[in-house]
This record gives sequence, C-alpha cells and structure tokens, in this order.
Amino acid sequence: MNYKIVKVFDINYPQVINNFEREQNCLSLNYSAHLNKFLDEYNIETPGFSKKMFLLGNPSNDIIYNYYDLQIKWQKENNISLDQELSFQDKLYYIFEKQISYLKPEIIFFRTQPSFDSKKIINLKEKFKFIKKIICHNGFPSKNLQNIDLIFSSSPALNDFYKNQGLKSMLLYHSFDENILSKVNNNTKKDNIIFCGQTGDTKSAHYKTRFDYLNDLLSHDFPINCHSSEFFENPNKIISNNLKQNIRNSLIKLFGNKLKSTLRKINIKLKNNK
Repeated sequence: MNYKIVKVFDINYPQVINNFEREQNCLSLNYSAHLNKFLDEYNIETPGFSKKMFLLGNPSNDIIYNYYDLQIKWQKENNISLDQELSFQDKLYYIFEKQISYLKPEIIFFRTQPSFDSKKIINLKEKFKFIKKIICHNGFPSKNLQNIDLIFSSSPALNDFYKNQGLKSMLLYHSFDENILSKVNNNTKKDNIIFCGQTGDTKSAHYKTRFDYLNDLLSHDFPINCHSSEFFENPNKIISNNLKQNIRNSLIKLFGNKLKSTLRKINIKLKNNK
C-alpha cells in the first residue's frame, strides 16, 4: 500500500535563510522553484527523504513551516486570503492548514517535533479525515509529542524516555543522505576536525555533555576548529576592527569564568559564511 506524505520541518537558524536569500536570487521564483532551490542547497535539511519516498511509490512534499517568506509565497500563489490581524504564529498555522487541505496527505511526518502546540494535532485529525497517521522523527527530548501516533526516536535512551511516558516509540537512528557528497569540494583542507553548531553553556542540561567535551578538548590544545552558530544570530555583534579580541570577549561572556584560562591558550576561528 502506498501513501501520500507531507514532511514538515523548521529551519531554526535564521542566518541560514538569510545567507541563502543573500546569495541566491529567489524573488522572481515561484513557490516550488524557490523551495526546490533551497532544498537542493542542502541547508540543514535535504530533499533526500521525499525523493526516496517517491521512488518507493509514496508521493511526498516538503513544507518548511517557519520559512515565512516562502510560506507567504505559497499563500499568494494559491489566492488564499490572510487576516493581517492574526499573530505571526497564527498566520503560519493558518497557511499550514491550507496546505494540508490542498495536498491531502495520508501521513504527516514532522522532523523533530510539531512546529506548534501538539494539542492542535487532535484538531488536524478531526478536521482532515484523510489523515491516517501523524508521526515524527525525534532526536531531542520534547514535551510536545503527546498526540503523535508514532515517534521514531533516534537513540535508545530517547526511545525509553518516550515509552516511559506511555507514548508509542520505535528506535530509528539518524540517517545520512549520500547525495550531499556531491556538494563537498574535494580540495584538500587544512582543518582535520571541525565543530559546527551550538556549543551550549553550563546552564543547559541538554547541552552539558557537549559543552564538557568541547571544554576538555580545547583545554588540552586539541586541534579542533569551532564554528559556533550562536554568534551569528545578529551578525553585527561580531563586526569589529579587532575581530579576534571581540570573538574572545564574546566567548568569555558566553562561557563564564570556567573557560577563561582555556581561552588564553587557544585560537578559535569563527566563520560568518559571508
């Protein structure tokens, strides 16, 4: 049996969208071309899931729930009226509902977790009877999965975590889209090991292990370059005549006294993907 699928996900790094729109000319593109161009750049998410589902006979569409400009483009192309008095979040959900009504998927697949309060999952099922299952692939503890039909947990610990809450969960590790290799430049690189993402801080229980690992590596002068997304929420914060000193001060402010001695010994290179 085959199913129509809609894969739904968020882009939680605004700088990714900002960089993409700065580097690509998307204003003249229609919704589908704009979406495909973004996915084909392999920014955070890849088109691999939907392409593989299509090969299996399961037509699949991608929705980037919080890519506002893209979602508005779909709304306008489909002549959907939008109450401007709605809040930002309500506008996103309203457009999403219209997309579900238009695409009529039997399976809604959320990456990580629903982009809205999971209480609305019940409303979706009641409003759209063609929906058979709402599932998600989750790699981070969440309290927003209460009404999901099936959770694919990416680790044994998470699988147990959700089962202990009485939720239906199955173990399914993260996968790798081999097509991303076509985007990798084969030129020899000087950096052997690179960390790219959120370093976390000592106040976050979820990121404590990651933070401790990085702290230990850096304090022992391990040859690793850190590229932290935390500093690029507002690019202006790292614009300075003395960029290295500014970055060092930002790191000290983020990590606190715990890393002051460590930061004197290391040279961290940060890249803003300009």
